[in-house]
Amino acid sequence: MQETTWKCYSPLRADFFPQDVYDDPYLMDRKGPMELDGGSLVEYAESIRAAAQKENEDTGDLAQYICGDRAAVLNGKVLSILPSVEIVDDELMGCATVKLRELLNGPQTAALREYLTGQYSDGWGEGFEQREIEVSDGALFIRFWNSDRFGIKIDRHSNEAPQQEQKPAASARPKMNLVGEDGNIYAILGRASKLLRRVGQEDRAKEMTERVTASHSYHDALFIVSEYVETELSAPGQQRQAKTEKQKGGDAR
Repeated sequence: MQETTWKCYSPLRADFFPQDVYDDPYLMDRKGPMELDGGSLVEYAESIRAAAQKENEDTGDLAQYICGDRAAVLNGKVLSILPSVEIVDDELMGCATVKLRELLNGPQTAALREYLTGQYSDGWGEGFEQREIEVSDGALFIRFWNSDRFGIKIDRHSNEAPQQEQKPAASARPKMNLVGEDGNIYAILGRASKLLRRVGQEDRAKEMTERVTASHSYHDALFIVSEYVETELSAPGQQRQAKTEKQKGGDAR
């Protein structure tokens, strides 16, 4: 049988400590971390990927740890398993690259899913979650497993058409969570500006910064940011902008 490669994707979560909080033990205890989802983690993809590679070097190929009933089911068909991350549809996801001696049937695929889930919750993922990943604006602790929305989607056609890392189009609004920012508009503005520049929208980043700086309240600033990056307030922000433009048109008349 021909060797093949599968990509096994799963959602990521992370605890993020902004630099000012991470540098101050009192603030760390008082504020705690912000939770980031895969959309907000895109800007940190390279740092997280490098950390996953280092973890793989330390732990070794995960296929070697398959044992017991799963080893009997898989019967030596799994050659290697290496966890990492990939950007898919503007979201950073966990991605285990699995090399197979031959294709797996239904029960064997279920056993592979169960093994990966166990590694993410109690094995490889449990260790990786404790590794601090330094980024430009703070520190991340990545969770490959989370109880609320965990699942594994398998791309079985990796050999036929290797998946290219998807990057946001220059015209698209990158995603960013506001939850946990705790009223720090400058931290929010900085993250939003970085996201826009990463997708080649330097002019929009500059325009957003100028508008936020000239705004008269924290909430006005949040709505402005949400016009340029997709946040929890983006839909209300768009409605508010449309209403404002309509009012301006009425005043002109």
